[in-house]
Amino acid sequence: MRLLTGMTIKKRLMLLSVASVLVIIVYAFLMIFSEYNRYKDAQETQKIVELSVKLGNVLHELQKERGASAGFLNSHGKKFSDIMLKQRRDTDQKLQALLDYYNLHNDRYVQMAKQNIDFSQLQSMRKKISNFEVNVAQEVGYYTHLNKTILDTVTKFSTFPKDIKTKNILTSQVLFITAKERAGIERAVLSAVFAKDSFTKGLYYKFVSVLSQQEVMLNVFVHGASEDILKKFDQIKQDPSFVEVQKMRDIALSRDSGFGIDATYWFKTITKKINKLKEMEDYINNLLVIEANKIEDIAFRNLIIYIIVSFGVVGFVGYLARSIIITIIGAIRRFERLINEVNKGNLEIIVDRRKVPRNEMDIITSRLASLVNIIRDLTDRINTSVAQAAKGDFSYDLNADGLDGDYVTAIEMVKSGIDAMHEAHEKQKYIALNAEMRSIGNVSKGLVLIQGETTELIEDLGSILKATDATSELATSSLQKLENILEKMQQLDQEIQDTSISINSLNDMSKEITSVVELIKDIAEQTNLLALNAAIEAARAGEHGRGFAVVADEVRKLAERTQKATSEINVSINSMKQETNAIVEKSESMTEVSDNVSNAVIEFKEDMTKLEEDSKDTAELTENMRNRLFLSLVKIDHIIFKDHTYTAIANNDKTAEIISDTECRFGQWYFGEGKKLFSMLPTYTKIAEPHHLVHDMAQQNFKFINPEDKRIEHAQDILTNFRKMEEASHQLFDLLDDLKNEIMKHHS
Repeated sequence: MRLLTGMTIKKRLMLLSVASVLVIIVYAFLMIFSEYNRYKDAQETQKIVELSVKLGNVLHELQKERGASAGFLNSHGKKFSDIMLKQRRDTDQKLQALLDYYNLHNDRYVQMAKQNIDFSQLQSMRKKISNFEVNVAQEVGYYTHLNKTILDTVTKFSTFPKDIKTKNILTSQVLFITAKERAGIERAVLSAVFAKDSFTKGLYYKFVSVLSQQEVMLNVFVHGASEDILKKFDQIKQDPSFVEVQKMRDIALSRDSGFGIDATYWFKTITKKINKLKEMEDYINNLLVIEANKIEDIAFRNLIIYIIVSFGVVGFVGYLARSIIITIIGAIRRFERLINEVNKGNLEIIVDRRKVPRNEMDIITSRLASLVNIIRDLTDRINTSVAQAAKGDFSYDLNADGLDGDYVTAIEMVKSGIDAMHEAHEKQKYIALNAEMRSIGNVSKGLVLIQGETTELIEDLGSILKATDATSELATSSLQKLENILEKMQQLDQEIQDTSISINSLNDMSKEITSVVELIKDIAEQTNLLALNAAIEAARAGEHGRGFAVVADEVRKLAERTQKATSEINVSINSMKQETNAIVEKSESMTEVSDNVSNAVIEFKEDMTKLEEDSKDTAELTENMRNRLFLSLVKIDHIIFKDHTYTAIANNDKTAEIISDTECRFGQWYFGEGKKLFSMLPTYTKIAEPHHLVHDMAQQNFKFINPEDKRIEHAQDILTNFRKMEEASHQLFDLLDDLKNEIMKHHS
């Protein structure tokens, strides 16, 4: 907190802005990183699906090769020879495709498959089968173990994806191909049994075990699979091969030998069934590919959106923070310059302001204007009062109506000074009149009286000067009232000069009084000499001159008192002259201050005009930013709307709300405020069609799940509608950019 206390406002604003931008950047980075991980997971899922499909194809061919080889061995080469050789070629073809994929994709999943699955012994086993060097159990065991390694690898792959739906489909796929593997083992076992036309003890138990495992796997698969997968599975089971296989199963379960079933017929029939199961497996694989592609597309789109929005938000916040800092610091510096000018006494300024304040700067401006008006009104009243008083007219009523606080005190101090001047003026007249009419004693009393009154006048004028200084200081904190003071300050300057002239006249009169006092002093000295001579003559006269001596002594005493009084009067006059000179100097200082105040008002007016222009620019900039932000928000709204639609259709969410083009935020603006403000712009009318099409295509697709799920039979229609929606969305976004540019030009 101590660090913040010592920081400037600019540094505090910059610190706040940097902290805000850093928080936004960190949050944006976390969002982008999360979406990037989702995108990478989708890519990894695609790799898993592609490799799983390749492995599934090899697994399917190995299953058929296992069955054909078992029939070949049990018939001692009399049957299945052609089928086995053809199947080996089919297996080699799928195996080569897998190996080619290994060479093109050397990722961790390929490395895992290479490590877990060993095809190196396949050719050796085939050779042993062709030479009858292994029995059926060994042959079936080898192929079953090889197939198990493939199944285990695919099963492990199914645990890697993080997307729940993808993981569920992969789990269904693993369960299904595991069940299909058991069907393949069943094919191999019964091919051998039917070729020999009898069960061995080991083959019977193997057959029953495989049949049970197959049923369990299919039951688990059915309970965990989605509706569309189950629907496809029900269609697959309608194939006649399923019924025919079940009949031959029942015969095999009913006896130990003498089945009367041709092994080749069994092999071909169950192969048809397994091929149907392979068709189901391919369907699941196709769903996996579609889901993985969709997740990747959505993740990539969201990643791009997050990156764009994050950079946009960071840029906008940075730009907004910079604009706010520049605006506030600029305003503070302008106010600082204005206050400095007022401190220098420059009050020649006009404060422009809005009638209705819109922000804090407008409020400050309004109060500055009020302060200028108050000081201007105060100066006008003081100037008028002083001007009238300088002319000897003290009838002007200097009042404090409409003023408060220190302004009232200043008015009262000036009024007291003018009242003192009025009294001094009246006493000056009285003293001048008595100077000609009264005796020395009365003149002395009159001079003492005017000395006291003049001292009071000087003190009052000092109070006026202090009040004027106090008023100037008040003007520093009340700049909004300067406008009404300018003219009055100029008049005050003139009146102060007139007052100085009057005081100089008073000084001249004091000099004349001094001359009179000197004359009286000379007369007193002469009288004293005459009294001395009279006393000498009275002494010479003796008894006859005693009465004259008394008179001479009284005259001498009167002369001494007159000399003493004139000395005191002379001292008072000199003091009054010194005070009068001080008043003249202070009057000149007040004139200089008045000139400085007048110059400050003009400078302040220019700065406040610049402040108003900056405020208008800021308002226009804010309006443009609002429009740009709103149109960016519209894009985000429609991206979310499309994603909501995709999710609703994909999840068969009948409760989803797919709003129309008139119900969304942009639609309400478009047919409301936007129509009033911008319907004259060329791009405005072009937006309606693509905007309507985006919402219409979404609503059309929603009809395929509500009230009934018809997505499978209308899959092509759904894809077509979504493509149209995306095309309309791209067109809408381009038109929104054009509209944004036209709005900016319209405002400018």
